Amino acid sequence: MNFYQKAIRLFKENKKRAAVITAMVLFVTALGFTCAFNLTRDITVTVDKSVASAQPETTTLTSVNMNQTVGQVLSANDISTDGYTVDVDLDASVRDVSDITLKANTKGTVSVDGQTIDYDQADKTVGDLLQTLGVQVGADDVVTPSADTALTTDVTAITVDRVEYKEEQRQEEIGFETTETEDSSIDSGTTTVDTQGVNGVKTITEKVKYMNGVRIDALTESEEVTTEPVTQVQRKGTKAAASSDTSSSSTAAASSDSGSSGTYTGTAVSVSSSDFDMICAIVAHEGGTSYKGAAAVMSAVMNRYDAGYASSPLGVLTAAGQFSSYLDGYYTMYLGGGYGSAVEQAVTDCLNGYRMHSYKNFHAGYGSGEYIVNQTFY
Repeated sequence: MNFYQKAIRLFKENKKRAAVITAMVLFVTALGFTCAFNLTRDITVTVDKSVASAQPETTTLTSVNMNQTVGQVLSANDISTDGYTVDVDLDASVRDVSDITLKANTKGTVSVDGQTIDYDQADKTVGDLLQTLGVQVGADDVVTPSADTALTTDVTAITVDRVEYKEEQRQEEIGFETTETEDSSIDSGTTTVDTQGVNGVKTITEKVKYMNGVRIDALTESEEVTTEPVTQVQRKGTKAAASSDTSSSSTAAASSDSGSSGTYTGTAVSVSSSDFDMICAIVAHEGGTSYKGAAAVMSAVMNRYDAGYASSPLGVLTAAGQFSSYLDGYYTMYLGGGYGSAVEQAVTDCLNGYRMHSYKNFHAGYGSGEYIVNQTFY
């Protein structure tokens, strides 16, 4: 066999082999396409209705064609996505997805920084929602309900209160103290101030809590006295008033005008200057600013005191339900000496034991009893 004949035979043999190989390749390719088209898998679908009292429902879809999209699979199984947020792309191939979760959107409002934000979201928690909405929450801010609360249909209103703390200082007065000694060289009812009292000042440092710009609480961190108070030094007179012509003539005038005979038969009492001022003011409003009217009222007061109605003359005047001048506060218009010298003398005389009469009760106007100036005593 020559070279030409050998070449022809080899070509024929290789042609048969090539045909066989080609046929086999075409068969395997066709088989691959067929298998790929019919390839399936199981898919787990979870539906969360965002209801606090209900658990998410999970369903396993079997033999799902891997050539389908997520949206096609859900639609084919009558699973609606309206009002839900799906955690994977609906156009994604199920070839790359094994679990699908649908969470129902919840609707509500977020109140923050003076604004109201409407939301329609499917975040897992309140904190997740705030992050989605771009609401920054500070370390001291208060979120209601709390940030870790599950975002369900029960949650319809969320509030973020801005809280900040500031260190602030303020000044406060320190009241001065008073030391008082008795001085027999000063008339009773008179007080002499030797050193005028002056209030001090202290600086208070506080940690102040503000919520939404409004001060709601403060914690004192320190106090420092910046100006010491000055103690007031004063002397109280104890010298008994002499039975002067003025008091005698006033007493006599009171007796003759009223028909009452006044005598120094009562208990003598010393009172502080502040009590004396208040007694005179109440008596002036009750009986008027004349000596006679004031002495008549003060005698009734002292008769009650002598009988044990109260532990002090002022206690008689300020007893519950007794003197309207005190109860209604009318006496204050006379405080500070506004009652005049006649009232002051009448009160002083009665404190020293003078009694115009023996009555303990009186009322304004005429009535069954002894009428003195503008009061009826009984």
